[in-house]
Amino acid sequence: KEIGIAVRHRDVEACPVGALALYLYERWHVRSEPFPDFSSRASWYHLMLLTDGDDNTAGSDGITWGDQAQILKKAFSDLDIATSKVTHAMRGGGARMAFEHGCSEDSIRKHGRWTAGGDQLMERYLTGVALQPVRALAGFSPGGGDYWLPRTLKEPPLSLQQQLWPRIEEVEAAIRQRHRTGGETDQAALNFLAMMKWLRIVLLQDAACLRPLYANLPLWSMAPFNTRAFEQFVSDLTTTISQSVSPIEVTITQLVPELDHALTELRVKQEETSTAVNDAVAEARTERAELRAYLTDMFGLVVAALGESDNAELQRNSTRRGLSTSVRALL
Repeated sequence: KEIGIAVRHRDVEACPVGALALYLYERWHVRSEPFPDFSSRASWYHLMLLTDGDDNTAGSDGITWGDQAQILKKAFSDLDIATSKVTHAMRGGGARMAFEHGCSEDSIRKHGRWTAGGDQLMERYLTGVALQPVRALAGFSPGGGDYWLPRTLKEPPLSLQQQLWPRIEEVEAAIRQRHRTGGETDQAALNFLAMMKWLRIVLLQDAACLRPLYANLPLWSMAPFNTRAFEQFVSDLTTTISQSVSPIEVTITQLVPELDHALTELRVKQEETSTAVNDAVAEARTERAELRAYLTDMFGLVVAALGESDNAELQRNSTRRGLSTSVRALL
């Protein structure tokens, strides 16, 4: 069991989620392929996500390697890209891109499911995702904190959303009714329909941003992109985007005064500390000078005392000699 993940890209032209939504629009609106039959698991579990447009019946292998290779070779040729890889080119390119954006080797290995055969930890238990490459491949910082898409600021009206794949609500209600009456449960179908509801929003938001870039596409002549409701949504979203400020910019704007205040407080504390240090140094110098003067005075007193002691000794010796001479004279 493996789980893959892709998030909406910063650049609407490079968004894999928007591309999926547009592909499903092409299948179930442009090509008029019947919307899946969700009356039972068996009625839709065989359907392939990617098809060649001709066969999506039970037992079909979906799009073949040859189909993929042909499409990719033409795309590479049109863009003057030289590569020895064809269908595998994106795996290597994605890994290198993630690494260049600062993702760890371990996170890239987990994201791409690149593990040695028989790695039970990766194959059975770590079935989740590594978020670093997911963020990086969507055009954002691997560390997170900057994921913001201006085109998501406004949701299209529900009435406009429901013009895309209009059978979703009907099919969802039938499945829930089947669950309530003890029929076959199919949580996968409900999850799929929930995704389709979200892809309605994705497609309309992305289309609103893509139309000015590719104004001549035939897509804009098709419903619901040719309706007054879509025109109004494009206008509303464009206005909202133009009047909005990135949360990151808002955060920086809020942080600058706080940072300035913090730096001012730090500067004041540094000045107070510097003054205290200077005062302490001056006091220490004064005390040292006073101590030096005191020691000098004490040394002078000691020297004087020693001098007086020497004079007294000389006087005693002289007196002793005088007495000795007098005694000898008397004898």
